[in-house]
Amino acid sequence: MRKIYLPCLFLAILVLAACGGTANDPSFEVDAVVTKGVIEKFGSIFVNGVEFKTAGATLHLRDDKTDKLLQTEAEVQDLLKKGMVVTVKGVVNRNGATGTAQEVEFRNTLEAKIDPGGIGADFLIVLGQKIIVDDSVKALLATLQPGDVVEISGLPDDKGQIKATHLERKVNITEFEAKGFVKLIAGSSSSFTLLLSPNAPSGITVNLAAGVALPAEGSFIEVKTTTAAGGVITATSLEAEIELKPAENQKVSIEGFPASGTADDFVLNGQRVQTNAQTVFVDGIKANFALARKLEAKGTVVGGILIAEKITFKVVNGGLSKGKIEKFAGGLFVNGVQFKTIGAKLHLRDDKTTPDRVLQSETEIETLLKSGMVVTVKGGFDNNGTTGLAQEIEFRNTLEGKIDDKGVDSITIMGQKIVLDDPAKLTGLAVGDKVGISGLPDDRGLITATHIEKNNLLTEFEAKGFISGLSGNTFTLLLDKNATTGIAVTLGSGVALPVGAANGSFVEVRTLAAVAGAVTATKVELEDVLEAAENEKKQNEGFVTKLIAPDDFIVNGQQVHLTATTLFVGGIKADLAVGMKVEAEGNMVGGIINATKVEFQDNIRIDALVESVNAATATTQANLTLLGKKVIITSATDMRGLNGATLDLATVTAGQELLIRGNLAANGSDIIASRLDLVDLAPDPLKFRPFLRGPVTAKDAAAGTLTIAGITANTGTRFVDNKVPTPTTLTKADFFNAITENVTAVKVTWDPGVATSAPVREAELEI
Repeated sequence: MRKIYLPCLFLAILVLAACGGTANDPSFEVDAVVTKGVIEKFGSIFVNGVEFKTAGATLHLRDDKTDKLLQTEAEVQDLLKKGMVVTVKGVVNRNGATGTAQEVEFRNTLEAKIDPGGIGADFLIVLGQKIIVDDSVKALLATLQPGDVVEISGLPDDKGQIKATHLERKVNITEFEAKGFVKLIAGSSSSFTLLLSPNAPSGITVNLAAGVALPAEGSFIEVKTTTAAGGVITATSLEAEIELKPAENQKVSIEGFPASGTADDFVLNGQRVQTNAQTVFVDGIKANFALARKLEAKGTVVGGILIAEKITFKVVNGGLSKGKIEKFAGGLFVNGVQFKTIGAKLHLRDDKTTPDRVLQSETEIETLLKSGMVVTVKGGFDNNGTTGLAQEIEFRNTLEGKIDDKGVDSITIMGQKIVLDDPAKLTGLAVGDKVGISGLPDDRGLITATHIEKNNLLTEFEAKGFISGLSGNTFTLLLDKNATTGIAVTLGSGVALPVGAANGSFVEVRTLAAVAGAVTATKVELEDVLEAAENEKKQNEGFVTKLIAPDDFIVNGQQVHLTATTLFVGGIKADLAVGMKVEAEGNMVGGIINATKVEFQDNIRIDALVESVNAATATTQANLTLLGKKVIITSATDMRGLNGATLDLATVTAGQELLIRGNLAANGSDIIASRLDLVDLAPDPLKFRPFLRGPVTAKDAAAGTLTIAGITANTGTRFVDNKVPTPTTLTKADFFNAITENVTAVKVTWDPGVATSAPVREAELEI
């Protein structure tokens, strides 16, 4: 490694914050580096985690054939943009986080028209080349159309395709350009293939004018053309590209996708990289290496090979997912996404001895976490939306304490009523048992437990929540910001609040005992929480606790904003109501999720006449029958009478009209009601038309049947599309073709007085 010492003599070349001491003063030690990667942010310029000062550096804008001496730190922001792939040559301070740029180089990958039909959900086709678009710029696709000229900057993936991290529409461009590597065509003296990356399986066919010599095999060049589209172009000019390159024994940092090789010896962004026993792996372990895994390699160039001192694993389409663990199967499933966990850091916030550990295998997490636990996963999402890579996983119990009371489907701990999402989870538990609870808050601030575990070895209890009503040494701990009541906390002798704690702070309170919802705290700690960064994707599962505006609501403490393009799964926008359980997904903008998708989990609605009512017993929950289905009423069911009045189930009788909202129980047959509304005390059974709405779980076009909430509906002759502004009549074939099982919600309505086995009066597409 080449060491540089910067005494005052070099102030004219490199600007330092202070200067004093001798040339051997270690505080002035820096390393000469060449780093290539995406601009992460400005202030000065951040590349591969290092903030480079740029005042006094030379900026090479290769596309403009200009070199510019930067006069201020702010000037670079006017000339470059976030997401552009640049090469920085300069020095990095020994802290590894800051440095000074001497030269900065930028060239785009492509600047040309989008081909006809060349816009997909996550890609563009330009000059016949498929360009994958990074999540950070994917929103721009909606503003583009075929024929638009775009500038693209990105990194090649393991398949040789370019992953665009910068995308910009250009105007008044009549000559187009592409940079790449020459691959000669056997037997041709006037054509060659331009590969956008050295390992690309195919590229742009370039035809040369008469008399123009072929460029050298493997050379890196720029080709200009007036050809508007397609994978074959005629060159108007060829030019060899100048690149900033590291010198022998110089430190290098390169970001990208390995093109070939193994964890010991691979090619990254055209640079051969080798690891050894001294190489440190960050945000993962050596076993995480894969050709499809983005990483950054740092080390020293020896004999043209980068000997890696550090490999940092990175994610594509970074984001965060918060929800309950659905299952374990080759990874961790949260909000419908299968996250690979090997190499991820697991934060067990309740473990006071080993709170953080790096997972060494995919199965290790199953020994530490369990289905139903509410976790936060930070990592990356694959473009398919169903798989991803976890870098950090966080789990904390909501409560650890003693059961003071037990009902059919609920328990009381520290004076707080906890409703179980499945009463079967209470089997084997009794008053006095010590348990850990993990769950989600509903619209009333009550916790619905998705996981409960007995642990009679507990000697100290704890609760997590938000400080409210802080006064002296007392406050109320709300298990959710929306809760109206909580645990009364008094600080014990010698116990102080942590620095920075105030009303609204998220804390853990520990205690030796709880009496009637009051505790004496033995310790209070601020809780660390994983969060999504600006523009990162976030998935948030929970109950809608507040409607702010027609297009804005709160779910599990997170504000969500709906747009004209938000996709609703298992329901429609009109279903959004306080108390509805949903999963909202989208990118974070200004602390708000801009929702690309809202998936309803309480996605079944029935409007029907009551057939029977059964009160709760000591061992069973209350239930009633609608459309022949058993509807379970839990302690958490929001029951409302006429005009929103409080409803007592004891007053509900057969023949009354009820509207219920809920979801299928774990047995796949019963419906658990999240809300029940009394609509009419005495409807006319000869005029009333019952309906059922929910996601279609099975369809048979030939038989004309749909399965919704376990009910097989025989379709009739009337099919309607309600997804469009004006309801449209459909043919039977078009109706069934429009249905995606487990996604599309359908409403079926029967004529008065008929059984559900009779053909429905009408079937309507709802989403």
